[in-house]
Amino acid sequence: NKSSLGHIEMIKDELEIAVLYLKIEKLCHSNIIEWNIDLADGIDEFAICKFTLQPFLENSILHGISEETPNIYIDISAKYGDSTVIITLKDNGAGIRSEKLKEIKKDLSEKSIHYDRHFGICNVNARISNKYYGDGIVNIESTQGKGTTVIIEYSQIEV
Repeated sequence: NKSSLGHIEMIKDELEIAVLYLKIEKLCHSNIIEWNIDLADGIDEFAICKFTLQPFLENSILHGISEETPNIYIDISAKYGDSTVIITLKDNGAGIRSEKLKEIKKDLSEKSIHYDRHFGICNVNARISNKYYGDGIVNIESTQGKGTTVIIEYSQIEV
């Protein structure tokens, strides 16, 4: 039984944690953070690895706020693929430099975890790509000064 391993929870529970995190960050950053959540009907009842969203949200805020992008807006959506769940987190932040984005994409494709760089993202990628937790992928696209989009796609898992 996958759920007895303690590494997965329902998407609605993961989103509740994500919203609490965003509310705390909004207080800490003088209300310059806004977000929207758009869910396909019933998708929040499917499973997700615990703490999948928070590292990406943290990066949106930590690396997204800049002089050029002082107000952060994060759009979170979850929709159905053919037999997958597709979660997209899109921000309007500072974006990622192209060299750094190449490095992140390389680490994601190799499913490697480095404690000194991109730990949160790579840790989520390693967990979400595990066959027991969704056999999924994490993809990141970014344009400097225009924001970052993270797409997490994994097999539908019922809790």
